[in-house]
Amino acid sequence: MPVGSNPDAVRKQAMIQGITEFTAIKPHFPRYATEDPVFNLQATLQNLKGASFVLADLSLERPSCYYELGLAEALGKPVYLIAEESTDIHQTASRRLVRFYRGDEEFKNLITKILAEGVGSWENS
Repeated sequence: MPVGSNPDAVRKQAMIQGITEFTAIKPHFPRYATEDPVFNLQATLQNLKGASFVLADLSLERPSCYYELGLAEALGKPVYLIAEESTDIHQTASRRLVRFYRGDEEFKNLITKILAEGVGSWENS
């Protein structure tokens, strides 16, 4: 999260990088080549299996995001869901756990809070 189809992707990724810069958490952002948008299931599964947790921003209601979220949930990965306020939330096992934000400041605060809450549980998994 967030990726190329999100017009705010670069800015949000920079915020996440800034928040995690001095932590042991190293974010991984999916990369898709727009000129050859072939989905590599095996690479995605490998990345998810190696992840301590998944943070998904459901704001743009992208089917690809929900697909990857379903893979993470099926693998039993801890999943943290966020979305911009007023986003319709579709099928997910963690639908009731979505945390909503308004604007960049709330986005940064929410990411910081999720990392603070979950860091102990990730280290123990």
